[in-house]
Amino acid sequence: MKIKTRLDFPLLLSAFLLSSAISCSLPFSGKSSTVDGKDTALFRIKSGSSVNSMMDEMEKEGILLKSDRKYFYRFIIDIKADRSISSGNYLFPVPSNPESLAQRIKRGPVRRYVTIPEGLTIEETASILSQKADCDSILFTKLCRDSVFISSVLPLETFPKPPLSLEGFLFPSSYDFGFGTGPQRAIEDMISLHFIVTDSLNNPDKDILTYYEIIVLASLIEKEAKIDSERSLISSVYMNRLAADMPLQCDATVLYALGGHKEKVYFSDLEVVSPYNTYMHKGLPPGPICSPGKKSIEAAMNPDRTSFLYYVARNDGSHVFSATYAEHVKAVNESRNRMGGRR
Repeated sequence: MKIKTRLDFPLLLSAFLLSSAISCSLPFSGKSSTVDGKDTALFRIKSGSSVNSMMDEMEKEGILLKSDRKYFYRFIIDIKADRSISSGNYLFPVPSNPESLAQRIKRGPVRRYVTIPEGLTIEETASILSQKADCDSILFTKLCRDSVFISSVLPLETFPKPPLSLEGFLFPSSYDFGFGTGPQRAIEDMISLHFIVTDSLNNPDKDILTYYEIIVLASLIEKEAKIDSERSLISSVYMNRLAADMPLQCDATVLYALGGHKEKVYFSDLEVVSPYNTYMHKGLPPGPICSPGKKSIEAAMNPDRTSFLYYVARNDGSHVFSATYAEHVKAVNESRNRMGGRR
């Protein structure tokens, strides 16, 4: 599968993408926090900035005092920091000591290693990026549902008809994002890693489910499995139910339809009207309900060969798997006695 990298993406001319590209190219600063009792400013050094232009901007922001310009210039020349100024975002005290300012620039920009856990929705991912990398969460969610952008980041040979959103494709991992990372760059990095990982997996049953259906199934597994060893077992239950033309009856799809997390799913919740309600509708839901990790995708591609059609949770997060309804009812009753659960 050909993976589209950031360099391959066409220029997108929608208004909000254009405004994002502009905003990400301009310098900015702002009071961010305090260090040793001093305010700090978040300051962006543009690619190709000269020492003089950089000093002008820092002086405007109160980072560098006019009386300290000559000392800063001398320090930055003495430590040879002028030869390799890295573009990016820096945190500087306001005002800064000229020598420490030069040393901070030599050390390079601040980074934000952002971890996106498995099983998050688009909105949950946007929230983390907003908090940890100052990424525009509103634009992020818009891009993830913009048909032009979606077509540009998903391989055409795999998605001749692009999905309605990028739900399921924002691969969970740790990313080295600079503070103020643009939404487009963040999405592109996550999409790229998604296909790098999935291309490395063995998919022996590729003729049974489409690639998109695999990601949908993997998202259900991700939300239901608490123990890695059970992922392929849960996958087998869903595959067996699909083959038997039974509704999947996945609680996680009901929660997705309801629009939020609940510790317990009640019978009244199962009546929510939504194509994602797999108690009401047979087959897979119309799209992923979260972004699954590698283990869940691998389990969707390689389900265990079992006769299981049911499972019920134990209080330790593991499950009891059953092949018949009678066995399942017994397991459910035992589970209720232990933990007061519904299922």
